[in-house]
Amino acid sequence: MDFAFGASQEEKSDQVLQEESKVYFPIPTTKLILLILGTLGFYTIYWFYKNWKYIKVRESDRSIMPFWRGVFAIFFTHRLFGDIEREASKQGLLKDWNAETNATIYVIVAIVGRIIDRISWRFPENKILSIASIVFLIFTIFPIHSVQRTINELNKNYFEEVKPKFHPFEIAIIVIGSIFWLLIAIGLFLPEVPAE
Repeated sequence: MDFAFGASQEEKSDQVLQEESKVYFPIPTTKLILLILGTLGFYTIYWFYKNWKYIKVRESDRSIMPFWRGVFAIFFTHRLFGDIEREASKQGLLKDWNAETNATIYVIVAIVGRIIDRISWRFPENKILSIASIVFLIFTIFPIHSVQRTINELNKNYFEEVKPKFHPFEIAIIVIGSIFWLLIAIGLFLPEVPAE
């Protein structure tokens, strides 16, 4: 398969998306984790969107709306993970996760995390709620990480190994996210100044 000179990994993946029918969104797992953390979890919306985009093309199903399935991922997680699990089974790939279990864990952790996050905004003085909100964000990564490892194995037939090259925009996201994390840590661990 010939790629355009200087094409980014995403441009290559979009080109393969048009030419092949059994691929999913390729991204190195380390890069995925950094982008999820750097965006405080919002990257998962993009991750779900991209995987649904691949499925829409493969199935030629006009009823699949990838953008909305990314935004409302908790309602479509079981179907996406199940699709990936079935494809892995067809190709004889061994995996260390179960679609039903991983999807359920992701949905529960995402919902509980959002509830705790909303409550922590109402009670900013309660640092335990803020820490719990962060912990739940981190726990949403685990089910996605194991699914992405399988996706990368499935994609080996269509891509050379996915390199963790970062584009300037992604680097900016991670830098800004790191600043947010630093500010969050300062807010959580610095002693409060008593009001006079």
